Amino acid sequence: MSIKDEYLMVWDHVNRLMGRRQSMTTIHLSVNAAIIGATAYILKGKVSFVGWQLLAMLLLLLTGMAASYMWTRLVAHYSTLLDWWYSTLRELESSHEHELPNLITREYKRFYTRPSKGPRLWFTRHELRLARLFIVAYAVFSVVVIVGLVGATWT
Repeated sequence: MSIKDEYLMVWDHVNRLMGRRQSMTTIHLSVNAAIIGATAYILKGKVSFVGWQLLAMLLLLLTGMAASYMWTRLVAHYSTLLDWWYSTLRELESSHEHELPNLITREYKRFYTRPSKGPRLWFTRHELRLARLFIVAYAVFSVVVIVGLVGATWT
């Protein structure tokens, strides 16, 4: 296998990983939209709630928290994999400077390194913040629902 074939094979694998990671993000956002929509439907026009409605909302909220947590773990996993594969591309570029383009290395140095923490892919930081935002929102709303459940049992 020539070095160019190896480089293209690695590049193809990186693209497939990026596609799978993007699909995960789309699924995560769709799940959150469905949970928020279902919760809004339960809340629609309600002033007081039946216990089963509060339990259904609590289950939806806990599911959202779990989905967001799992998504953050998957993103971290894909980030580690992508970092390794990009490292492989950069090694191929540096060891075969005259045969391969240096584009991946230049892009990496320009956009994906943080001097204070060393080179590492960091492009998922905003997505991880979004997942944490969902988790906090679900947790706060879960507390409100639990207080509503406790209040419903006392009346």
